[in-house]
Amino acid sequence: MKKKLIPAALAMIASTLGMFGCTGAKNSGDSRVVTLENRSGRVEIDLLGARILSWRVTGKEVFFMPSNPQSPDGDWSHGGISICWPWFGKKGSAASSIHGFARNKTFVLKSRRTSAAGSSVTLGLDLAAGEESTFPYAASLELVFTLTDRLTATMRTLNTGKESFAFSGGFQPYFAVGSYKAVTLHGVKDMDFAAVDGMDAAFPRRGDAFALTDASTGRKISATAKGNTSLIVWSPGSVEPHNRNLAPGDTERFIGLGPACRAKEGAITLSPGQTHELVFEMAVSP
Repeated sequence: MKKKLIPAALAMIASTLGMFGCTGAKNSGDSRVVTLENRSGRVEIDLLGARILSWRVTGKEVFFMPSNPQSPDGDWSHGGISICWPWFGKKGSAASSIHGFARNKTFVLKSRRTSAAGSSVTLGLDLAAGEESTFPYAASLELVFTLTDRLTATMRTLNTGKESFAFSGGFQPYFAVGSYKAVTLHGVKDMDFAAVDGMDAAFPRRGDAFALTDASTGRKISATAKGNTSLIVWSPGSVEPHNRNLAPGDTERFIGLGPACRAKEGAITLSPGQTHELVFEMAVSP
């Protein structure tokens, strides 16, 4: 009798822990996926690139992810929320140089925390001086993802070396929409995408809050950002990007809208021991 009760008891304990947002990890192919789960939803994060693969709220996916998450050359490409660090944009001629090298590095799961309010994980990437030729500084990059009734992503950069360095970076989310033609942005530069067929632009911040509404699904994504210098909007519209991992029609099903610190607005400079923090908080309704 006792042996038969043990699996049931374990299942009950696991279910109870899940209600309070406990985290776990599972293997997914060659990557390791860390999960956050509570009554409000479920988040999946890949340790490769500290990339958010999925966020489901009331059973519905918030982020667009193509069927093939990698480009033909094996590089991480569009989908979910990817990070840009230690630079935003392109540096050099190689395709993999865009948005820095951190998105192709494997992060370490440093900690997990659970409280009555929700749960979080901290992922880390430590660089020794001279380890990366394109960024030869000692630095520590931490990504903290917290799930409550909303999702918060925090990017923390620490100068662990003996000399100052300049960097840029940000978050690159791909919010799933029914059609880019039904989307309106708020708090960025208010615009109706029905009149826009392709946009890749940076807008100066107009305060902490901004939002996206999608009339085709009735969904609204509200967000705040702190520590950024600009907001990036990317929507190819009906224009299909070349040599990437998107299938025909994919570009009409997402809007890129996220906070960044770009070198064009002035890179962030950290002295030894200093830290910079970029916080990106998102909520979904209904």
